[in-house]
Amino acid sequence: MNWKPDWSKLVIYLVIPAVLTGGMAAMYFSGDPVAQRLVAPKLPPLNSHSWREFGLLENGQTLLLAVMVATLAAGAWRARAWRARAGFVLAALFALFILLEEIDYGKHWREYAACEESIEWFRPVPHGEWNPLEEKKAQGASFTVHQRHLTTEFKAGGMCC
Repeated sequence: MNWKPDWSKLVIYLVIPAVLTGGMAAMYFSGDPVAQRLVAPKLPPLNSHSWREFGLLENGQTLLLAVMVATLAAGAWRARAWRARAGFVLAALFALFILLEEIDYGKHWREYAACEESIEWFRPVPHGEWNPLEEKKAQGASFTVHQRHLTTEFKAGGMCC
């Protein structure tokens, strides 16, 4: 048995994600406010919990999830066997749920669209005022499942199966 690696798949599924993730981590921890704001911007009129939702990292995850939903939906549309179609539909619904959780059901985008103050993405901020690692508690109730601290319940549900 002579196994040969498929270099194109290795590049697509390992090298590109590692480079993108490593590059964004390097930008975020670089100390350069512009690079940090590209990855996780500081948008002062908005709630501090929403800031990072508009950066490259979060939007890259959102794009990947949206592509997964579309791909699974196309698989369901094209599947001939009902079991395959059902599998694609279930996987697409699960991916859609994860996508909606990731974007907080559009809450951050609604806040951004409704904000009446001017949002200056790259306005210089004094170094003492800018701390990208500081996360403040979000104001208001969140209605997403992953924000409700249900870890214990999810673990218990996984143990019973």
